Amino acid sequence: MMTWRLSATIPVLFIMMASGFDLRAQTVIENPATPLAKNAGRVVALKEVLRIKDEGEAYYFKYPYNLRVRGDGAIFVQEQEQLLHFDKNGGFVRNYFKKGQGPGEMVFCGDFIPADKTLVVLSSSPPKILWFDQEGSVVKEFAYRSKIQGGMKLVRQTESEYLLSGSDSPFLNLPKSPAISDWIFHLFSLKEGEETIEDRGTFPVQAFIIPSGRGGGGIIPVNSFIAVSAGDGRILLSHTQGYLIKLYDPASNKVTLQFRRSYERVKPDPNVAKRGGVNIGGKSYTSAPVKYTADVTNLFVVGDRFWVVTSTIDQAKGVLIDVFDQSGRYLDHFFLKFPDGSLLKTLGLNQTAVLNGHVFAITLTEDDTYAVVKYRIDDPAAGEAIK
Repeated sequence: MMTWRLSATIPVLFIMMASGFDLRAQTVIENPATPLAKNAGRVVALKEVLRIKDEGEAYYFKYPYNLRVRGDGAIFVQEQEQLLHFDKNGGFVRNYFKKGQGPGEMVFCGDFIPADKTLVVLSSSPPKILWFDQEGSVVKEFAYRSKIQGGMKLVRQTESEYLLSGSDSPFLNLPKSPAISDWIFHLFSLKEGEETIEDRGTFPVQAFIIPSGRGGGGIIPVNSFIAVSAGDGRILLSHTQGYLIKLYDPASNKVTLQFRRSYERVKPDPNVAKRGGVNIGGKSYTSAPVKYTADVTNLFVVGDRFWVVTSTIDQAKGVLIDVFDQSGRYLDHFFLKFPDGSLLKTLGLNQTAVLNGHVFAITLTEDDTYAVVKYRIDDPAAGEAIK
């Protein structure tokens, strides 16, 4: 297959089709394995500058998740019946979660987006959208209806429209025996004042489904559905096991760009495969029977660049990050290395954020407690690749 080498004057494009969209005019940009940057492949160190720990008073960290960082550096994180807000210096501000089904209350918080002077929250039970001001008061809220409740995420919001994601049950079409199957994810549009969400497209991911014989079973995901606001109205997407990034435009309801690069795939770590898993019918399943792991594990929008977190992890160098511009050109790659002693190996989905030259991460500590840590990115030679 021909590739687009970045020095070429005319790119080579070809037609792809994808589930849920009319992509007859869709292009896929093929990048070579080597990026443009002359210093590509360097090791970029992280230096810890802030740590937020559970002090056992106003809040607790049992299993924190959904880490978000606002433009002013404020940090937000979810916990069991907690939606915690910390200022840029790590000082605790408030817990937005109030349990109940009345105004300003939630039984379960599904997701949230910290915006300028506001916090937009998706409550999955009861299903509604809430807006909080910077003092923690509810500015407005409204209910919505959806057949899909579990796993709903808030991808992007404007003053009057919200883009959500969610999945069908992985057990809708159970295989007769354990097998790799499609697990269908959706993008939805919800307009303020309209209770019903609109399905904007479907995106299958791969999962290892183990039927139990009672209409259910166990599931081990092979790859993830990753959807990130690109900041210009578009959505940066990954939903395939192989290396392929998409840009979806809600205005036209189309995937307008796809790109990838030649990538040496990674085989599953046999030690990781032995941990966790599910037990069905007295048999334990600890991993999916795949030859390779998912190539893409996370996506970030950093300035006007796209960071693609790959499955390549070098024990000495760190995790390999690919950098693309908004037209899909492969500009750079580097190894992001956590400080010695850190238990972090990669930039995990919903566990990390990147903003203003810093990486934020939820991490397990050596004493088996959790902390939120802020690291400074130390890379003076990065130029435009890191912002």
